[in-house]
Amino acid sequence: MNVYLPGQSLNLPQGNVRYSAGQGCYELNGKIFASICGKCQIDKDNIVSIVPLGNKVANLQVGSIVTAKVLRIRDNKVEVKIMMVEDAVINYNLQGIIRKQDVRQTNLDILKMEEQFIPGDIIKARFISYGDSQKLYLSVTEDELGVVFAKHTESKQLMIPFSWEEMICVQTGQKEKRKVAKPNISLFSAQMQ
Repeated sequence: MNVYLPGQSLNLPQGNVRYSAGQGCYELNGKIFASICGKCQIDKDNIVSIVPLGNKVANLQVGSIVTAKVLRIRDNKVEVKIMMVEDAVINYNLQGIIRKQDVRQTNLDILKMEEQFIPGDIIKARFISYGDSQKLYLSVTEDELGVVFAKHTESKQLMIPFSWEEMICVQTGQKEKRKVAKPNISLFSAQMQ
């Protein structure tokens, strides 16, 4: 059974059947679209509904803040698994892409994606548009967005934000480069002196 995103056209069985939009759907130009995230359900009266997954409805829309886990890093993009939309947990496979131009607004020619993210990092990002192949385009250009949780690549210990571009291992004091989500620089600087 497919999981549908808001705005996505529903893939309904073809034939001489006339469907009507129910809860979680809307009809436009003879087609039925999802208005929430969920799975398609058709009742005996051919009313199509989208049933949300989980207890809380993930109201995914352009502009939403998502929490995601970094899966892979390519030359010009990072692939992530979206775990939350705002404060609603996603319990199905929803993936996103952060393109190089959506990491920061300046110095893109010298930006190295592997210095911004590492697989396993937990990030906050903004959903900016629907991509292709069921992947969403995300952005971390705002100060409040970026890596919020990471483990040191060698020690595997927790790291916390140290500056806008570095995180520091709480056990070893070693730093690693990241695109950090708005750290409290004065707090961490005082603790490290």
